[in-house]
Amino acid sequence: TVSSNTLLGDNVEEGVTLKNSNNVTVSGNLIDDFSTGVDIEGGTTVTVDGNTMTSVEYGVLADTVAKLKVSNNKIT
Repeated sequence: TVSSNTLLGDNVEEGVTLKNSNNVTVSGNLIDDFSTGVDIEGGTTVTVDGNTMTSVEYGVLADTVAKLKVSNNKIT
């Protein structure tokens, strides 16, 4: 679980990267100034919920993820 963090970037890379992760929740984070807020590559049962992502080009990118739930995120 990645929860209740403040992640500050410099408009490169990802705020949170998950690779082949199972049963993970990303919630309640402030993710600011990254190219991508959350990048998910592979895995099963991943939830991205209730995060605030500001100054991001892409909020959530996902590839080959089974049982992905993305909800209640604020992306600007």
